[in-house]
Amino acid sequence: ELCHICPWTGLCIQKRIDDDDLSLVANITRTQRRELDARGTNTLTALCRLPLPLAFKPDRGSVASYVRAREQARLQLDSRGKNPPLHELREIIQNEGLCRFPPPSPGAIFLDLEGDNIAFEGGREYCFGLVTLDANSKPEYPADWGLTDTFERASVGAVMDLIVAAGAAH
Repeated sequence: ELCHICPWTGLCIQKRIDDDDLSLVANITRTQRRELDARGTNTLTALCRLPLPLAFKPDRGSVASYVRAREQARLQLDSRGKNPPLHELREIIQNEGLCRFPPPSPGAIFLDLEGDNIAFEGGREYCFGLVTLDANSKPEYPADWGLTDTFERASVGAVMDLIVAAGAAH
């Protein structure tokens, strides 16, 4: 958690890349890495080559979570050297995930709040991204950066005003 201030960060990252370390697998947990390592799977390449169905039941976590990690490793390995990287769409399952949202209506606002915990002033950089529908039901994507305390306060206020106005109107 202190990598952002450590002078050795670049070397550590390169070592992980050189070692094909499991920590390179997006969304893999420390628990999963420990379990896989204990079973002799200690690289991204080795993980993506595990045969399916998995031949083991993990001590902690679900088999499905290890299959997801394995598939993520496979996708990352297949993406090496490709720009843009490969991607695979997930199956759409009714009444799960984003399918639980109601269909967009004229007053709908989708908020995407992004933050950078090592940005200016100890973590003060937020982007308030919104998707709204214009009068012709076409999506609009206004965004507002809060790079300082003052701008962040103004951004929060502007977003809240927009939400309150949309709620009152719809």
